[in-house]
Amino acid sequence: MIDETNDDGEADVLERPTETPDADKPVATPDAKADTAPKIAPLEWGDDWRDRAIVSLDIKDEKERKRTLDWMAKKNNPAEIIRAGLHADQKISELTRERVKIPTGKNDDPKDIAAFRKTWGVPEKADDYKAEIPKEVGTLSDLDQELLSEFKQNAYEKNYSQGQFDDAVKMYWAVDQRVKAAQEAQRIQRQQANMDEIRSFAGAEYRNNVELANRMFQNDLKQLGYTDNDSQSLMNTQLADGSLLGDHPTFVKWAFMVAKERADDGAFVGSEPADGVDVDSEIRRIVAVRDKDPKEYEALQPQLDRLIAVQNRRKARGR
Repeated sequence: MIDETNDDGEADVLERPTETPDADKPVATPDAKADTAPKIAPLEWGDDWRDRAIVSLDIKDEKERKRTLDWMAKKNNPAEIIRAGLHADQKISELTRERVKIPTGKNDDPKDIAAFRKTWGVPEKADDYKAEIPKEVGTLSDLDQELLSEFKQNAYEKNYSQGQFDDAVKMYWAVDQRVKAAQEAQRIQRQQANMDEIRSFAGAEYRNNVELANRMFQNDLKQLGYTDNDSQSLMNTQLADGSLLGDHPTFVKWAFMVAKERADDGAFVGSEPADGVDVDSEIRRIVAVRDKDPKEYEALQPQLDRLIAVQNRRKARGR
């Protein structure tokens, strides 16, 4: 507003025309809030911030120093490095939130061991491991039970989970079955070779020698208190080379020889055993019959011949 004085000394009031508001121009209202956020000037890092940072890090190893510089070269300013560090820290926290310490077997904290076992699925005690026995294995022997108990204890000390224990047991039985199958195949092959050698030794007398040897062992072992099962177990004794005692060529050849000699020694008494018979006295008895009863002596002649043969063999053996 401008004041101007007229000739009468009175002031005429002249007002400027009021501006017409522009319809397109926003009009401030009393309720509008002013932006009061503080204005922060951008940080001035300087072009040499990487060099100054590497100096402050005081990295001695040249390769590590070069790797650090190469990594910083990918960042535009230290703010990006701070942001990357915060992100990495967050990720590490997420990854380690449920993490447990793996026992090393040296100075482990019992609490760490307990936490690991619970997380890993290790039973509370060794006997709690469940072992699946294959059907083909059947009932475990006392030795197998003892070995299984030892394996459970070892698995517990090594912190095996039930799953790891299952895998180990399956692998053990698989290997065990393969080894036994291979051993059985070798035993059959060896047994066949032994039988071929024994048959070659005995020739046409093989079956007779087998019968004589079996009767000899049956009679002698019974006198020693052996049952038929005991005798069978003895013959099935496994030797160092894998052969069974009853299949070993040397043992069987010896048995044939002894049984044959004993059978020859006892021929003069028919089916009676030779043990306890006085051959010399029997020869004298038969010779004495010659003068008393020539016909009886003639009938006893074959027996006398066998007795004399036995006597000669015994003398040859020093008996």
